[in-house]
Amino acid sequence: VMETRSSNLRFLRFCMAAYPERFVRGPASGGYAVGPIIYIDSSLANLIGSRAEAVDFALDYSSEGFGGVLDLAGSATWVRELRVEALPGQPATDYTGVATASFGNGYSDFGSLAWRGNASARWTKGPLSIGWSGCFSDGYHPTTDRCIYYLLDI
Repeated sequence: VMETRSSNLRFLRFCMAAYPERFVRGPASGGYAVGPIIYIDSSLANLIGSRAEAVDFALDYSSEGFGGVLDLAGSATWVRELRVEALPGQPATDYTGVATASFGNGYSDFGSLAWRGNASARWTKGPLSIGWSGCFSDGYHPTTDRCIYYLLDI
């Protein structure tokens, strides 16, 4: 038994109206004006709307110092907004600072850390080079409602 939800039917109607070439029908029969759907082209298509605003920062600096050459570098990205309309006509969801399980496992493109960055420093003198590098990943929420759920085993 297949459960049919009204949101699924709305989405199917939207797809049929927006992409009629993806639906192949058989001949009309049984008193209906159109035939049954016999094939659906389910290849990738951009069906949703999204809005993203982000700022990238970068810094590279090199100078003689401490008896050698000091190189400093850094880069960061700030995602100000990442809104995704999962279904046409539905309110957009803000995924800024949200990393759902499906996003973390690579099943979904919805999600983004608000801040992330890299930094490095290197001092060089002749054949000797000493360096440091580090990465920063901002905290995130596991759900779009930004709540933390605790499971109590009592």
